[in-house]
Amino acid sequence: MVSSANLLIAATALATCCCCQPSLSLEFDGSDNQRYRDGDGSSSSSGIVGVGSMIGPLDHVDGASVPRAKEQHHPTQPTMDNDYSSNDIQLLIENNNYSPNLVLSSSFPTLELHSQFNNWKYQHSKSYNTRQEHAHRKLIWLMNHEYIERHNSNQNNGSSSGSSNNSIQRDGGTSTGGYVLAHNAYSDMTHLEFQQRFNLGEYSPGVVYQRENQKSRSVDRMSATTTTSRMMRASKNTGENEIKAEAVEEEGNEDEATVVDVPEYKNWVEEGAVTNVKNQWFCGACWAFSAVGAIEGARYIKTGNLTDLSMQQLIDCDFTDFGCNGGLMDQAYQYDQDTNVGLCSLQDYPFAYHRHWFNGCLRYMPYCTPLRDSRVEKFVDVNKTEEDLRPAIATQPVSVAVSAGLRDWQFYSKGIFGKGCSEEIDHAVLAVGYGHYDPQTDPDATSDSVEGDYWLIKNSWGEHWGLNGYIQLARGTGNEAEGGSSCVLTYASSPILKVEE
Repeated sequence: MVSSANLLIAATALATCCCCQPSLSLEFDGSDNQRYRDGDGSSSSSGIVGVGSMIGPLDHVDGASVPRAKEQHHPTQPTMDNDYSSNDIQLLIENNNYSPNLVLSSSFPTLELHSQFNNWKYQHSKSYNTRQEHAHRKLIWLMNHEYIERHNSNQNNGSSSGSSNNSIQRDGGTSTGGYVLAHNAYSDMTHLEFQQRFNLGEYSPGVVYQRENQKSRSVDRMSATTTTSRMMRASKNTGENEIKAEAVEEEGNEDEATVVDVPEYKNWVEEGAVTNVKNQWFCGACWAFSAVGAIEGARYIKTGNLTDLSMQQLIDCDFTDFGCNGGLMDQAYQYDQDTNVGLCSLQDYPFAYHRHWFNGCLRYMPYCTPLRDSRVEKFVDVNKTEEDLRPAIATQPVSVAVSAGLRDWQFYSKGIFGKGCSEEIDHAVLAVGYGHYDPQTDPDATSDSVEGDYWLIKNSWGEHWGLNGYIQLARGTGNEAEGGSSCVLTYASSPILKVEE
C-alpha cells in the first residue's frame, strides 16, 4: 500500500456504489477537474494519460536518493529495461525519498515521457500548486503509463492497434485480442486512490439494504436482500448458501418486462433513449445514476420525450438508501413507487455532489415539479442469465451492478472487456444495449482483431473515461454460472412506469 505524506487519501463509503468522500477538502469548478486542498492550505488537482519502466541507477540530490534519467534509445516506443523498474518508482513514493526538482526536470525519465506527461496535464487541465505534489503525481503517472503500455503490448490481452473511433455506434467494439487501456483523467491516481474515490474493491463494505423497520444491515459482498425480497448470491469468499427471501409475485411482470421478438442487436443510445453520460464525482450515488437512467429510458420509450431526471432527488429524499454513501436501485424504484409523485427534472433539482442534510428534501422539493410519466408502478428483477438479460435490455435500458474494482477498469479505453466475476460487486451502471463485433465489417480492423458478443454499459465516471463514458462487457463467453463478465448478470432490474390518466 502506498504510504506518503503527499498521497491523496479518500474517505470510506458504503454499498454497491462507487464513490466516497475525500479526507482532504474538495473544490469543484463545474468542469471535469477537481482540486484537492491539503491541510496546510495548498491545493492540487487529480487527473490521467501514458511507460515501460523508466528509472535508471540512483543518484543523491538534495540529500535524497533519486533515480537518474536514463537515455532512451527508442523514444517513440518506450520499452522495459532491466536497469530500471516501476518498482523503483513505487519505493520512491512509499519512502517519500526523491527530489521534486529532479523528477520535474524535462529529462526525467526521458524527454519524450516528460513531454507526454505535460501533454496529458494540458489535455485534462491539471495543475498542482506545490512542486512536491506535482512530482508525486508525475511518478504515479509514470507507473500507470508502464502498466498501460505493458497491457497493450500483450497480444493476448489487447493492443493499441485497431480502430481509434470511440463513438458508441454499431460494431464499435474493435478489439485486438481483447480490450485496450489508455490514459484518462485518473492517470495520476494510484489504484488504491481510485478505489477509495469510487468506493471500489476493498473499500466497498458490501451490499447494504434496509429492513422494513428501517434498521440497516451490511451483508457479505455479492449477497443481499432488499425491500422487494430480491435474491442474490452469497459471497464467493465465504461459500455461504444463497440468501433467499419470500418472493413477491406480481401479475404481469414477465409479460411487461420483455419483448416478444428479441433482436440480435440493440443500442438504446442510437435510438435516443439515453441521456448524456454524467460524472458522479465523490458522491457514492451510482445507484441513483443507474436507477434514474433506467427511468429516463422507460419514459422515453413510453412518451418519446427524453429528459434528464434528478439523481439529487433520490439522494435527498430516498431515506431507505444512504445518499452519497451507497444504495440499491430496487430501493430507488421503491421510493418512487411508494411516494407516487415521480421525479423532477435535473434542471429543476440539480446534482449537488452531496446529500443536502437538515431537511434537504423538504427544502428543495417545493421548487421543482415532478414530471409526468416518471412514476414507477412496479419493477422487475431480471433472472441471472444471458437469456433473460438480453430480452430485458431489448425492452428498455436496465439497471445492473458490476465489479469495477480491477485496475483495468480504471484505464479501460475500448474493446470487449471479458474479465469474469472474481471480484466483489461494488458499482451500479446502466445496460443500454448489446451486439456482436465482427472485424470483417470494420474497415479499421487489423489482422489481430477478434470478434465477440458484448453488452453495452453506460457508466457514471464522465465522458473522458472508456468509450466516451461507456464500456463493452463480454457476453456469451461461458462465464454465466459465475455471474458473467464483471458480475453483470447478478443484479439486474428494470422499472415499469405507471399509466398516467
